[in-house]
Amino acid sequence: MVPTESHAPLHSSKRRPRRILISALLSLSILCAGCYVYDDDHNTVVAGNVGYVFFKKRATNEIAMDLHYGLNNGNAEPTLDFMLDWTKAEIFKSRLKAIGFYLSDFDYFFSHDQASDFNDAIFNVAGTQRCLVMHRNLNYVPWGSPDRHNWTFREDADQYCVLGESYL
Repeated sequence: MVPTESHAPLHSSKRRPRRILISALLSLSILCAGCYVYDDDHNTVVAGNVGYVFFKKRATNEIAMDLHYGLNNGNAEPTLDFMLDWTKAEIFKSRLKAIGFYLSDFDYFFSHDQASDFNDAIFNVAGTQRCLVMHRNLNYVPWGSPDRHNWTFREDADQYCVLGESYL
């Protein structure tokens, strides 16, 4: 018996859910295998489907209080300029390279375009037990989240928000 056209779509529609399930499982396994954490006394760098740089509590306090509010009178632009110079130091670049990032993956954080976002994050960490965080969305979708670089914070209870050493 020769199959008719009405049987062909029924046959392929049964395979579609299986293909979608296999694709989803494959994607999940790649994401889980791609997670990496680099940790030292100053910060923690986490990479997976997103990238984070967590400034530990002491480093956060020094960036917020000493550098931003103290030395730069709450002006984000000179604070970001100073931090960009600091990130160009070999010690920070080597941390990013250790997990497959380059400074160019994070340098937009220090652009003056980020001044408002940075000020908001500093306001949320100053005088608290929170940590300053650079969050880079690696799964860039222009129509969903056009800004893939965000200054934000983490709470004290977060496993990465712990007392650390200073940067300044």
